Amino acid sequence: LKAEAEEAARLKAEAEEAARRKAEADKAARRKAEAEEAARRKTEADEAARRKAEEFVELTAEQERVAIACQQRMSNVVAQGVIRFEYAKASLSRKSNETLDRLADVAKGCPEVRLDVEGHTDSIGRRPANRTLSLQRANAVIDYLVKSGVPRERLRPVGYGEEKPVVPNNSSSNRARNRRIEFSIRRNG
Repeated sequence: LKAEAEEAARLKAEAEEAARRKAEADKAARRKAEAEEAARRKTEADEAARRKAEEFVELTAEQERVAIACQQRMSNVVAQGVIRFEYAKASLSRKSNETLDRLADVAKGCPEVRLDVEGHTDSIGRRPANRTLSLQRANAVIDYLVKSGVPRERLRPVGYGEEKPVVPNNSSSNRARNRRIEFSIRRNG
């Protein structure tokens, strides 16, 4: 009887040990499977990120091409037209309407870019006043473009004042050239 009890205890201990080993093996197999699954997901995520990065580079290159084309069209319209203001004021002259209408059409045709509307003045007057006037003039142009259908969030006014002359401010004709509005295009991102 004692031998049978000992044999039953031994078999029970062996069964428990076998069950423990099986549980450990199952646990190790689950950890390995989870690690393999995590590695597979990471590889897939890395591949997806690489593809997205390639698409972004391609999209950025396309956006760059569009931005350059829009910049050229805007520059051509400005060069062929006029944007004038009343003397020492930010009130647009009616002579500017045709040019501004054409600029609005170009801007609406380039929805993927944003515009910096840059105001410039000559060197007559005080620098702070010139900077303020140039910003007010940039905002006047923006108001016109918005009324023409260009979304305001795509437009940013910049007032340079007399900081960026295109020619020396040493004659009335040169000062007239320095009083201007320019457009710089940047991507939406």
